[in-house]
Amino acid sequence: MERLVKLGYVNAMKKQDAEEMFSEATVSRLAMIVKEKEGAKKRRVIIDMRRSGGNNLAVCPERIILPRPEDVVTFARDMKREEKSLWDHYKACGWSTAEWGAEWALADLRDAFMHYPVAERELAHCLAPGAPDEVFVFVALLFGFKCAPLV
Repeated sequence: MERLVKLGYVNAMKKQDAEEMFSEATVSRLAMIVKEKEGAKKRRVIIDMRRSGGNNLAVCPERIILPRPEDVVTFARDMKREEKSLWDHYKACGWSTAEWGAEWALADLRDAFMHYPVAERELAHCLAPGAPDEVFVFVALLFGFKCAPLV
């Protein structure tokens, strides 16, 4: 948890401050899955939002499913194949091609989906117990959140 706090994915706060900040809140238990892979231990923190009822309060009109590596390769091939056609379309429409190019964004999934922030209005339902007088507030998506993407 110290690492997650240090990275800014989780905030630790005193229980009293949390009670003042959130009039209604959901506190969920934490779990950790440990897997040994190639001689190294991998740890994944999971927040149990299902049992606490936190997921019932989340609004998620659709599931977010991340592309597989082969999907990314297919997307890139399709983009390259259609590049000339799209270039011609831009020219025919008189659109500027001054900033023409493809833009790719990469995401490091080492920490799952924690680069996606939790909406401020939902923070009250992203609490977990910490030390006896503190709670953790997850400010980024974690495994166990209903609205987290699927792999």
